Amino acid sequence: MKYAFLYNNIVVEVGGFKDTSGTAVEAKEINSTDVVVYTTASAVYAKVVGKTILLNDGKAGSYESSGAYGTIVLDGFGTLTIGDDSTSYTLDGNVVSFTLNNAMRKVTLGEGTYTKTLDGYEGTYKLPDGTTTIVLDGYGNADATKTYVVSGTTITIYDGATSTAYGIDVANKLFLGKSKFAGYTFVCSGSSYKLVFDDSSSISGKFISTTYPAYEYGFTGEYSDGVLTLTITSENYNMHFVGSVITATVESGKITFTSSFKYDNTTEINGTSATCEDFVL
Repeated sequence: MKYAFLYNNIVVEVGGFKDTSGTAVEAKEINSTDVVVYTTASAVYAKVVGKTILLNDGKAGSYESSGAYGTIVLDGFGTLTIGDDSTSYTLDGNVVSFTLNNAMRKVTLGEGTYTKTLDGYEGTYKLPDGTTTIVLDGYGNADATKTYVVSGTTITIYDGATSTAYGIDVANKLFLGKSKFAGYTFVCSGSSYKLVFDDSSSISGKFISTTYPAYEYGFTGEYSDGVLTLTITSENYNMHFVGSVITATVESGKITFTSSFKYDNTTEINGTSATCEDFVL
């Protein structure tokens, strides 16, 4: 068992650290928020960072592979470095997944070596126009000159400084068009809040109040027959709105709310409208 006693995000006492075999280990390098725990003088067993206990995944070290991505260095706690670039990684057995320089990568670790591993998205996909195609090689590259990153059901194709997001249907090898709201911002008539939609195939974005303090709510949405339904998925204050559903009617250039939502527990948006002159249904 590993115990970290924290108050107001400060470690006030550390005790009872043991490794998986039950052997007591030593806590060192204690500062105001972090603790590093060693099994020996140099082998890091765990880190307490803020309020999170991070266990060493046992994969720390440098890994080489000719003709691949260069030397990969893992710290054992979720950070991967290639040259001067660092990113986070996830681990599934010996398979490491990471995204770097707008490209998805997956490798399988050996003893000081690694091999490139297909990510499962390889193939030729049709774009929304039904005729144009794009080829994903399964190693983060698209049409040889571009790169890609997949997040959930959205794929983003990067071409230099330009990026384009689509929905992705892997089974049918299709890229799907963006949502009607993708990339638009709607501002209420009194400028006290705005809706900022993600540039993606699915309806998602943020509701942001523009007066102090700034309340911010992430949302996903569905649109059908002139009605927009938003579900709150995140919040920057603990207002207990996650999971709440808000409805609105939609016209070209205007979203009008038809259900109650008091984003600061006081200000009611029901009956108010947010506009975007560029938006056309």
